[in-house]
Amino acid sequence: MGIITAKISIRSASFSYGKKEVWRDINLEIDKGETICLLGPNGCGKTTLLNCIHGDTPLNSGEIYIDGQNVKSMGVTELARLMGYVFQEHSAPFPFTSLEVVRMGRSPHLGLFQVPSRQDTERARNILEEMGIGHLANKRYTNISGGERQLVLIARTLCQGTEMILFDEPTSHLDFKNQAIVLQTINKLSNKGLTIIMTSHFPNHAWLLSSRVAMMGYKGFVDIGPAEKVMTEENLSETYGLKVKVYQGMDESNTIKFCTPELIMPTEKYDTGA
Repeated sequence: MGIITAKISIRSASFSYGKKEVWRDINLEIDKGETICLLGPNGCGKTTLLNCIHGDTPLNSGEIYIDGQNVKSMGVTELARLMGYVFQEHSAPFPFTSLEVVRMGRSPHLGLFQVPSRQDTERARNILEEMGIGHLANKRYTNISGGERQLVLIARTLCQGTEMILFDEPTSHLDFKNQAIVLQTINKLSNKGLTIIMTSHFPNHAWLLSSRVAMMGYKGFVDIGPAEKVMTEENLSETYGLKVKVYQGMDESNTIKFCTPELIMPTEKYDTGA
């Protein structure tokens, strides 16, 4: 094996749940500071891939390397110091304040019997302020909105001090405004040079955020590359199993692309009983 220069390297990776194969022999190299958007239908294994990268789920075969080190050889704490993970859904078992939830991000840096220091608390408070949600510091995490909780989870991950963040459907269940806020926050993190892998049910998000897109089908990747090149009608249709149309428009000097499924309109009128 040659020298690994990528931040994250996935090589000949395969995964199965029992006899059900999820994906086989997939390869992906992610450089430092890149943002990768994983697109694909439900059940194709996007979240499973994140769990494998995070070291939570072992591969059936193949290898995953973080900074040249095999994930298999890394402990939970070591991985937590290198990589944050913002889950799709999270519920706090106790009514912690948002500040306390964010401060939990320091856990990988504390000893077995250590408690967060004053510096840890100030770090958490500063991150909340920098993200524009300082007003949530003393509010109970269980009492704030879904969009606010997602921002607090991102703040907690930033408190870990990692260079890599995995986002699993970060805008799932959010309304239009909160989707925009979360995407804007991820974009800011990307511009700061963090390495980001994000799964999404919304292919249009890939044009807004990612430097590259990895499109997953039911056995592996359909295509990998810049959004402008791989987000074609052909690839999108193959990935999602229905006909997809891509449209292009202009906003001042910027080109805007978006896609929608091509709906088959009914040709008959149905009696509604009205």
